[in-house]
Amino acid sequence: MNPGDGIAFCGRGYVQLTGRANYRKATQRLRALGLLVAGQDLETNPDLAMHPDVAAAILFIGTREGWFTGKKLADYLGGGKADWKGARRIINGQDRAGEIALHAQAFAAALKKAGYAPGAVTTKIPVPPVTTASVPPLIAPAPRRSADPEPPDTDGVTASPGGLVAWLKTRFFKKAA
Repeated sequence: MNPGDGIAFCGRGYVQLTGRANYRKATQRLRALGLLVAGQDLETNPDLAMHPDVAAAILFIGTREGWFTGKKLADYLGGGKADWKGARRIINGQDRAGEIALHAQAFAAALKKAGYAPGAVTTKIPVPPVTTASVPPLIAPAPRRSADPEPPDTDGVTASPGGLVAWLKTRFFKKAA
């Protein structure tokens, strides 16, 4: 681990992929499957893990192959198994396993009602490679303060003489003489 890796490789995507080694592993595996092209690299562009198609690929392939905890989807579901609560171990131990199991069962029931055929096999899901444009931050960075800040724009709000806005301006935005 290098200094700054904790921030650089913080949790992103649907499963909150973390750590430089996991970003590298995801890049290699997704490239091998043709889901990322040579110029797309999660290690050099970690925000790529937040693109919905990449996040979904990490989720599906990672759960199928046991990337996150060593437990695989097939350990709990399919082939006559339906351990909805135990399946939580695939990603995150047993945290809120009962609640998540109920959501999963409801989702499975909705799929069945919509015509999904249990046991149907999909050999390949076509997913085009994603673009490498960076994802904008979820929260804009705070503006930096200058040595001599200007009074903030009050968006047309006027303060009466002696009002709170006027008082704040005199206390916090004094101009140098």
